[in-house]
Amino acid sequence: HKTHDGNQQPPPLTVASGHTVELTVQLSKLGTSTDGLPKPLAAPQPLSPANGTEFDHFPRVTKLEWSAVPGAASYAVEVDFCDGLVRKECSDPHTLEGRALPPTSGIEGTSYEFSFVGAQPGRWRVWALDSQGWAGAKSDWSWFIYRR
Repeated sequence: HKTHDGNQQPPPLTVASGHTVELTVQLSKLGTSTDGLPKPLAAPQPLSPANGTEFDHFPRVTKLEWSAVPGAASYAVEVDFCDGLVRKECSDPHTLEGRALPPTSGIEGTSYEFSFVGAQPGRWRVWALDSQGWAGAKSDWSWFIYRR
């Protein structure tokens, strides 16, 4: 079979009812081929608070900051609160939610400010979205802890 642009296409695969066919599928990363699809945006780099920051202030107003990503139209963040911190990992994470929480997507700048829930650990990550709404790679999780 030939496509409209002249490229060879394998014939369609037809499997009779009650029969099975084993397939080997090769996947390639989005943007690595010349398929005209957009190349995914890079992950922003978390800047502040630095990973492992300990806070000792109240109220727990927290400002997250990250590097700009070329091609980003907006950003989204994910913030979790944790029951505890085990080996620098968030134990039993829960998404921070609430009416007083600003929207976590459609962020136009490279910062996000919110009030954290309690004297406990938290973690956050951020990603960029392009003008079509395609999400880029997510940053690694960064953690912080409020001592009071």
